[in-house]
Amino acid sequence: MSKKNYFKERIMLLVLLLAFMTPFGAFAQTIQLTGLVTDASNDPIIGASVVEKGTTNGVITDFDGNFALSVSPKATIIISYVGYATQEIPVNGKNNIRVTLKEDTEMLDEVVVVGYGTMKKSDMTGAISSVDVDELVKRTTTNPAEALQGKIAGVNIMKAGGNAGAGVQVKIRGVKTFGDNQPLYIIDGFPGDIENVNPQDIQSMEVLKDGAAAAIYGSVAANGVIIVTTKNGKKGDMKIDFSTYVSFTDVSKKLELLNAEEYKAMHKQMYENWNSHVANHKDLYDPRNNGAWKDKLIDLPAYITNNTGIDTDWQDAMLRSGLAQNYMFSARGGSENAQYSVSYNHPMKKVFS
Repeated sequence: MSKKNYFKERIMLLVLLLAFMTPFGAFAQTIQLTGLVTDASNDPIIGASVVEKGTTNGVITDFDGNFALSVSPKATIIISYVGYATQEIPVNGKNNIRVTLKEDTEMLDEVVVVGYGTMKKSDMTGAISSVDVDELVKRTTTNPAEALQGKIAGVNIMKAGGNAGAGVQVKIRGVKTFGDNQPLYIIDGFPGDIENVNPQDIQSMEVLKDGAAAAIYGSVAANGVIIVTTKNGKKGDMKIDFSTYVSFTDVSKKLELLNAEEYKAMHKQMYENWNSHVANHKDLYDPRNNGAWKDKLIDLPAYITNNTGIDTDWQDAMLRSGLAQNYMFSARGGSENAQYSVSYNHPMKKVFS
């Protein structure tokens, strides 16, 4: 072997050795990965973070929930968004993926939105209570404020009257000295009347019970704030809801009263006992009073001796029973361009003896 061939062979071996020592990742190719990120309702999630695991290579989803990212065919994609559980998706050489993020209920419970930002629930110093809407709709009433009775600490709810369909008075943490003590109702971001809202249409309800609510709504929130969010239409097929209930109202316990004849018999016995007492005690004679009795015999009144034929049960006339019915129908849905929500509520109340 010539000296020239010897050096050529050694150079070839050295090149092969360097080739094997070079990491295979240096020769790996990248692919263009596209995808769509939605929630459980198939609505696109805007601004979700899409990052290649172990790198700073990442993007966020656009207005339609789409993204495009150059990654390694064997990469793992991490997708995250506030309020949703983070997911890790292996690419496995695919060019397109679709990811559905699930709500992280624990994270949502820890975050509270206030008028000046967001903060953890553990850091909140204000008094905020959330109402379980599922329990709210089980009550047989058309007034959401009445359905709150007994559900929230520090909130006193009383009926304004005893008649059927009477409104309610809501007082949060007592009353103030002057003016109206009713709280401020915010319905879908605007002040409104809670009695005009159907309980079946409520999606969420929060009660702000302290002075911190004034930082959001001003002095009109001095008596507290009840925030109501109603259900809206969503993209997808039409969803139809129908609910109805029938309720009867009656007094649980009545007083045991006398009827007319029993009342007359009792009073007659009272007068007869008195006259018998006077007649059997001669020591009641008073000579200083012109020889008259200190206490005279009393004649029976006419309402005892005469038969009037009247026997009115005034308790029964005042405490009558009531019947309430309610029928609610709603239709919700939408497309990519518009959403709709239509609901109709028909309450019926009747009072009978």
